[in-house]
Amino acid sequence: MKKLCASGLFFMLAAALIAPAPTFGQVTGTGTILGTVSDASGAVVAGAQVKLTDRATSSFQGQITNDVGRFTFSSVKPGNYDIEVTMKGFRKVVVANQELMTDGEINVPITLEVGAATQTVEVTSAPGAELQTLNSTMSTSVGGSSLLQLPSIDRDAASILYFVPTAAPKFNGAEGNVTSGQIAGATSDQNTYYLDGGNNSSGLEGD
Repeated sequence: MKKLCASGLFFMLAAALIAPAPTFGQVTGTGTILGTVSDASGAVVAGAQVKLTDRATSSFQGQITNDVGRFTFSSVKPGNYDIEVTMKGFRKVVVANQELMTDGEINVPITLEVGAATQTVEVTSAPGAELQTLNSTMSTSVGGSSLLQLPSIDRDAASILYFVPTAAPKFNGAEGNVTSGQIAGATSDQNTYYLDGGNNSSGLEGD
């Protein structure tokens, strides 16, 4: 198994299971934040301004909801984000601290309330946003400082794989080879590792 240098690097460890075909234009190792904006009656709101802000860097991007009230931010780096929605005649809505994992998708339904645009409704948890229902990918992201402080096996950063939910430890295969662990029963060659946003997996062993 190859060794990875953790110092000063942002290590993204993703273990994927039966992942669907990637969305057109999607960058590997990123995710998608999407949703529908509607009013209190359930009618969709077209033309609403949606702002997505990275809480770590304060960088942001924006777009306008389409004719059916939908917005989609693709190729978004893993991290924590605030989603702000404004529309004339409605109170501003802020959905705070939504966590996006590697290769993950978050669906955030947003309901606008009639009122002045200067008024703000802050939502700390959007219903349904925590439950991943859009794909079967399981992943986690680990920063450089965590890699330096968390315990690892034989100083091998790939052992952080075992922090992923449903992960099983490595074992000796039929010919004595050591696999890199399994996720939810999938074989180890289905694991995918990203280092600084690039695929760092072995095409033969999956590690």
